[in-house]
Amino acid sequence: MNDYKLLRTFLLAAEKRNFAQVARELDMTPAAVTRAIAALEEDLGVQLFVRTTRQVSLTTDGAIFAAQIQPAVQALDNARKDVMNTHKADHGRLRISAPTWFGQQALPPILSAFKERHPKISFE
Repeated sequence: MNDYKLLRTFLLAAEKRNFAQVARELDMTPAAVTRAIAALEEDLGVQLFVRTTRQVSLTTDGAIFAAQIQPAVQALDNARKDVMNTHKADHGRLRISAPTWFGQQALPPILSAFKERHPKISFE
């Protein structure tokens, strides 16, 4: 598991406080989540969660770590989404049919704004 996925797994576990629920959301087994968290704890040299049979709760170290990494992981999520959206840009042709007055008066500013957001779409 790469560091990014490991940190996202940790943050989701910190939020949900249930490894089984985290496993379902991330399409992992509960054992895989447990191993990932244990590996992170081993790497950091601290216990991040107090575990019971039904739920987990953050230790003081876990809460500090979660608060520190959350903004960085959110920034990575945003960057990832931006890059993915760039490659999934809308493209194609849009055919618009409207009464003359509406087409001459109302549509130009709407279409101009649309064109700025979707430059690869052309109009007919």
